[in-house]
Amino acid sequence: LSLNALENAAAKLPKINISKPKQVIGNNTVNAMSSGIYWGYKGLINCVLEQIQSELSYEFKIMATGGLADFFLKDLPSDIIVNKDLTVHGLYIAYKKYKT
Repeated sequence: LSLNALENAAAKLPKINISKPKQVIGNNTVNAMSSGIYWGYKGLINCVLEQIQSELSYEFKIMATGGLADFFLKDLPSDIIVNKDLTVHGLYIAYKKYKT
């Protein structure tokens, strides 16, 4: 969504794919955009996880969902569980529980 917003709000910015750049500092527009998306979201995820951990007084498990879960997990804590189909599993459980 962030990439779509960039593309739609700034007509001269190119469309890019999400990738992990070799460096944080980009030497051109595409590298800078890639860096901002990848390292920005990695930092956002880490910061939110750290804040949640500081607010809770117990250990908890972290689950990553969605198509980009594996992509970002390379640079996140290793004890994160990946379930790309969590929504489908939840819908199935709801269906079984409430079917007539």
